[in-house]
Amino acid sequence: MPHSSGGGSHSGGRHSGVSSTTSSFSRRYYKGAARYLYYKNNKPKFFYTNQDITKEEKTNLLMYSVILAFIFAICFLYLMHWPVKLRQNYDTKSFVMDKANVIKDAGEVYGALDRFLEKTGISASVLTVYNSDWENDYENLEKYAYDRYIDFFEENEKHWLIVYSSQDMQSQGESSADDFENWSWEGMQGDKTDRILGDEEVEVFNECLHKALLQREKYDVGQAITLAFDTLTPVVMKIYISKLNLWILIILFAVVWLNIYFDSRKALKIQKIYKISVECPENFTDQEKCLHCGGIYIKDFHTNCPHCGAEI
Repeated sequence: MPHSSGGGSHSGGRHSGVSSTTSSFSRRYYKGAARYLYYKNNKPKFFYTNQDITKEEKTNLLMYSVILAFIFAICFLYLMHWPVKLRQNYDTKSFVMDKANVIKDAGEVYGALDRFLEKTGISASVLTVYNSDWENDYENLEKYAYDRYIDFFEENEKHWLIVYSSQDMQSQGESSADDFENWSWEGMQGDKTDRILGDEEVEVFNECLHKALLQREKYDVGQAITLAFDTLTPVVMKIYISKLNLWILIILFAVVWLNIYFDSRKALKIQKIYKISVECPENFTDQEKCLHCGGIYIKDFHTNCPHCGAEI
């Protein structure tokens, strides 16, 4: 169903992981694990594992990186704003219905709407009303604009309706003392326009329109609407990814890749330990110093010093 693309008023402004292969390596005993011995810096080191340490497990960091890059590319394409012109297989006739008599040159507005339709395939229309036309029956202009969208276009979701509301002549005369005109506007877009009119696109339109409406000495309502459409039309079909989405994507994948990288480093380190380790039963605990090289070794487990090879 149609939904608001933003609006504003004179008084209120605008609204608009890879599993680790090292989990069984432990410095403490656990059920089913065997005790192993290796030497580092001429001193014995022990660890426990239930793995076959003679079987080398490869950690392919390059493969993980390629897979991650592929996933990154898919996510990048998914998050991109990639607008496709709508098929004009519907009644694309636009209208400018100036009930409030605030548009001096409707032809200018029609020209801007036609240029927008040619670029996007979206039929945009403009309706101006007095505040008194809806204030008694509707809570706000957004709900009024929604009903008017349904009245004009029924279930077709390829339209964009801009509704502008202002004081009637009598009310405006009563408020002339402080030169404040109580006006507001609202955009209502069909669901099928969302791939073109995303948040950034409607923000370009809304900001331009609102600023122009605040400069009545320079623009009337029709000129402000024309300017907003002509500002949006040249950029509305650009392909891009928002900076916020891009940074979120980069940070997320950097965290995942670093986790894989450090897990791989840890796995390689343990594989190196496995290569220089031997199983050592729990009853071999006493340690002695080699008289030849001074290295520490496990007593009664060796016949030669594991450091210098001398008989012990």
